[in-house]
Amino acid sequence: MKKLIFFFFLLLSCLFSFSQGIFKPGYFVNNEEKRVDCLIKNANWDKNPTKFQYKLARSSNRSTATIDSIREFGLTGGVTFIRYTGPVEQSSELVHQLSEEKKPLFKEETVFLKLLVDGKATLYYYKGVNQHQFFYSINGTEIQQLIYKKYRDGDLIKENRKYTQQLYDDLKCDQLSIMESQKVAYNVSALSAYFRKYNQCSTGVVIPKKKYTQGVFSAKLKIGVSMPSVTLYDIDLDKEVPKTQNSIIWGFEAEYFLPFHKRSWSFFGGFSAMKFESNEMELAKYLKYSPLDWSIGMRRYLVLKEKASLFLSAAVQRNLIRSSSRLRENDNARISLDPSTNFCLGAGFTNRARHTLEVRWQSRRDFLSKSISLTGTYDSFDIMYSYSFW
Repeated sequence: MKKLIFFFFLLLSCLFSFSQGIFKPGYFVNNEEKRVDCLIKNANWDKNPTKFQYKLARSSNRSTATIDSIREFGLTGGVTFIRYTGPVEQSSELVHQLSEEKKPLFKEETVFLKLLVDGKATLYYYKGVNQHQFFYSINGTEIQQLIYKKYRDGDLIKENRKYTQQLYDDLKCDQLSIMESQKVAYNVSALSAYFRKYNQCSTGVVIPKKKYTQGVFSAKLKIGVSMPSVTLYDIDLDKEVPKTQNSIIWGFEAEYFLPFHKRSWSFFGGFSAMKFESNEMELAKYLKYSPLDWSIGMRRYLVLKEKASLFLSAAVQRNLIRSSSRLRENDNARISLDPSTNFCLGAGFTNRARHTLEVRWQSRRDFLSKSISLTGTYDSFDIMYSYSFW
């Protein structure tokens, strides 16, 4: 079992490392205004990057490009970053680090800005350490920051919302009033909607709203092989007896893919059932452990191509004991088995259509927690096949 657990965590490490090396079609524009089509490592940038890795072809060695040499880069059909050099507001958003100064604190920086809305009025986003900022430009003019800052005034926390006046002054349109600009929240969805509305109003061209993918529900039947390890320990005799065997495991799972990050995150819940049965254990005449495991967890998909993904999962399980489960000691006394809670980790491959193959490790659980003289623990390594019928 220890070798299997080691293999499992080694597999997790390999899958994670592999996922970090996925290169997707993209491009970059260098300082000489030359566009280069290439493959860019998709790092799922949480904060705005200062460099990225790319390949000129699948078989090429990877290279690193830095912000000093790149004016723009992006993934085909995905995110785009534009280099900006100018003042960036430095104030922290953390409550305990707020200053007592209402005026913004600027510092000259060179950063990559994420393109949110493109058009006559263009909106950009920057996320740094303990701060996030929005920038804009009109008709390709110089990029400016939309000013927003929280600050302390004695025991009160106040806001400098200069950005609402900037919106009204610079994005004038018959359909946008000063009241509407003052209601715009300083976040991605509200500002993006405001810029799209201005672009449509000022040009007469309907700018399609970014389509946020709806969540998707899936239902699966599961079957596989479980390789459990059961250990009985007699406290009085100070004696431990382990036992391993293979058994069939089956179950059902419902999964909901969350409507962001291209459905790469999901919640799942379901149940599985298996049976461990032995009349050859030294400390017991007969043991039948037949739990019904109810689980709830989260899964992260790592896309290889359009319909093929690796995934990692983690779940909490409640192990209910079916009535047929029992243990008889050598004196023929019957001991009832106890429900328990444990967790499991998984990794696998799916073609995002019907078929999934997963390996799982289940942590140790105690099924004789109320016994005075005897303890019993169970852990397992499972290989599961799933078929999605919905």
